[in-house]
Amino acid sequence: MFRKKWILSFKIRHQIKRWRKTSSSYSQPSGL
Repeated sequence: MFRKKWILSFKIRHQIKRWRKTSSSYSQPSGL
């Protein structure tokens, strides 16, 4: 169970990094 929680937090962290990338590219939407 603890391992599952750790994986979940890791996924969330990765998604946050992704969101930051997308939010930073919003000023110059070239990836869309």
